[in-house]
Amino acid sequence: MTPRRLRVRPLESADIPAIVEYWTTATASDLDRMGVDVAKLPSAAGLTSSLERLCGGGQDLTTAYSVWRVDDQSIGYSSLKNIRRGDRAEIHLHMWNAGFRGQGLGDPLFALSALDFYERFALRQIVCEPSAGNAMPNRMLQRAGYPLLGTRMGASSELSRVCLLNIYDVRREIARSRASGSATDAART
Repeated sequence: MTPRRLRVRPLESADIPAIVEYWTTATASDLDRMGVDVAKLPSAAGLTSSLERLCGGGQDLTTAYSVWRVDDQSIGYSSLKNIRRGDRAEIHLHMWNAGFRGQGLGDPLFALSALDFYERFALRQIVCEPSAGNAMPNRMLQRAGYPLLGTRMGASSELSRVCLLNIYDVRREIARSRASGSATDAART
């Protein structure tokens, strides 16, 4: 199999329609699995507006996106929330193109995003808090070797309902290993 060229880059306005479609067409069971409170989902116009404000964002961002690219196609993203520059933040992951799920691409793309965020925001720690009931990200984080710090009841983002969350320490050295250890041509752009 030919290695895939994996890249991550900051959010661009061209990415917004795919992200909006991902959220506005998600099934009730997908939203439930992710721990989303449907009442908190913004309209397509509201989501578009909030994403447009993040494009080309400056140093004062508290939220940022890193878009996942396979060859020349955008397939998903990681978002970084509650950014405290020079300190810590929380990362989320979403693959909007279901055709790429289950191919082992999420692990290195997530790792590349984490490395991008560590560098862009001079972070010391990134944590990931998926719903404990969401098997896909939990399996990926466990297989990659990110330490489970514990669990808590809470909401992992502004869209989430209060549920049981697993808290993973997304360590830079593990992300570096996962990004470079894949059979891909992986890079941050």
